[in-house]
Formats: sequence, C-alpha cells, structure tokens
Amino acid sequence: GSNPPVGLIQFMPDTAASLGTSTSALSQMSALQQLPYVQQYFQSQINQYGNLNSTTDVYLAVFYPAAVGAGLDYQFPANVVAANPEFFKNTSGTMQDFVNWLTGAIGSTPGFPNIS
Repeated sequence: GSNPPVGLIQFMPDTAASLGTSTSALSQMSALQQLPYVQQYFQSQINQYGNLNSTTDVYLAVFYPAAVGAGLDYQFPANVVAANPEFFKNTSGTMQDFVNWLTGAIGSTPGFPNIS
C-alpha cells in the first residue's frame, strides 16, 4: 500500500518521523494540534534553505524546498513537473509557471523578491 501524505501541509511519512511523530498520529490530530509540527517543519526548512522571503518561498518550502529562493527561470525537474501538472499549465516547468499558478490560486501576486 501507499503512504499518502496527511495533514495541514501534507506530511510524508519520513518528514513526520523526522519531526518525532507519524502520519498516523498526525491524521488523528486537529489542525490546531498539528501546528507545533508545522512550525517545527518550517523552522527546519529555514535552517536548511534560509529565510522564506515571500509567499512563493513559503509554498516552495512545502512543495519543493530545493527551489526556495530560486529565480523565475529556475527549471523544476521533469518528474516534479509531470507529477504536478496543475502547477505547470504550459509544461515548461519553470518557476514563472509556478508563480503564475500561485497567483491564480491565492488571487494576488505572491511576491517574488529574488528577481535578478
């Protein structure tokens, strides 16, 4: 069987374990009870990748942390693009595609401070 992600930020089993819990435990928690694990997760991402300077970075910290702080021309790996077609409408798989999706999803420009 598969181990689907669970909870507020769709924790995967290995991620849950790294936070001292399990997806089984998280699935039984209320949103409020999950918040310490969400906070711990984001702190671990900040420690590893640096500050989250925009809404885009916050989404990326959950979706694909390796891309936090990347430029608009960043190319997501082909397997990530293929697995997430809703984020990459024109299939070019760039950060610009992701930001375009995010802008539509949240109804405003998500901010992108790292444009060079």
